[in-house]
Amino acid sequence: MRTVLALLIVLFLTDYAIAEEEPLNAEALKIAMNNVSMEYVTCASYYAHAAMAVKNGGDQETSDSYANIYENVIVLAMAAAQIDRSQEMAMKVTTARLDIVMDEMQSEIENDYSNFSLLMQKYHQRCDFVVNNTEKFMDEWFDDSRSK
Repeated sequence: MRTVLALLIVLFLTDYAIAEEEPLNAEALKIAMNNVSMEYVTCASYYAHAAMAVKNGGDQETSDSYANIYENVIVLAMAAAQIDRSQEMAMKVTTARLDIVMDEMQSEIENDYSNFSLLMQKYHQRCDFVVNNTEKFMDEWFDDSRSK
C-alpha cells in the first residue's frame, strides 16, 4: 500500500511541477525534488524524536500521533527521492539521509530527550508548515529552482 501511495505522490509532484506556468526542466525538477526529499527527511526525523520525547514523558497517545506523522512524512520523502531514481535507490538514499539527520538531532540534544525543546525551537515551526502546507511548500522549492 505504501508503495502505491509513494508512486501516486511521485506522479502528483511531477505533474504539479510540469503544470506550472513556467514548468521546470528535468534537471531543475530533479534538484527541487532532492531538496523536497531532504526537507521531508528532516521533518520526519523531527517527528520521530518528538514521538520518543513525549513517550518518555508518559504520553503514549501523543507519541503515537507523532509516530504516525513520521511514517507519513517519510513516505513523502521516499516519493520525492524517486524522481530520476529507481525505487530501490530512492529507498537507500532516503534511509541514509534519515540515519544522518536522526544522529545529528540526537547529538543536538546530547542523547537526552529532556533537551527536546532545543529541537522543537529549531524545527517545529518549519516542519509544521512542511507537513500542513504541501502546495506552498512545493511552490517554494519550485520557485527557487526556477530562479537559478
